[in-house]
Amino acid sequence: MSDFDDAIQAGISAALEATKKRAEIAAIMKEIAKALEAATESLVTLQYKKITPTLQSVATMLTMGTPTRTKPYWAIVAKSKKDNYEIQIAEAQPGDAGYPFSIEFDGGELVSHDRQSLIAIMKELLSSPLTGEQIIKIQERAKTAK
Repeated sequence: MSDFDDAIQAGISAALEATKKRAEIAAIMKEIAKALEAATESLVTLQYKKITPTLQSVATMLTMGTPTRTKPYWAIVAKSKKDNYEIQIAEAQPGDAGYPFSIEFDGGELVSHDRQSLIAIMKELLSSPLTGEQIIKIQERAKTAK
């Protein structure tokens, strides 16, 4: 059995390291959410969350002729803090170990391999005109929400 001891320990170490990296990614997303809230007078926030398509959402996508997602996936959404209205601004693809972490938006894909490169790709996402338009749309809607 000792032939497997090293492999078992390597798996446990890898799992612990992956947990740290996933927590690091979540912390960066929370930092961005706070910055977005500050920039929008607490009207808009950011969430990194798993989306599970419902039967109704799949049917709607089919009716509209848009690409249909039937399996759960990770997304980055801008969300109103007033009425919970949200717009997906990017699809996220975390690696099994946290990194590589990639995002797809505006027809392109950006990949990060560590904290610094994740911050860089998130800055690129946030500075995109398309993302800015989505944030403005949510902010304006939130201003009129009751």
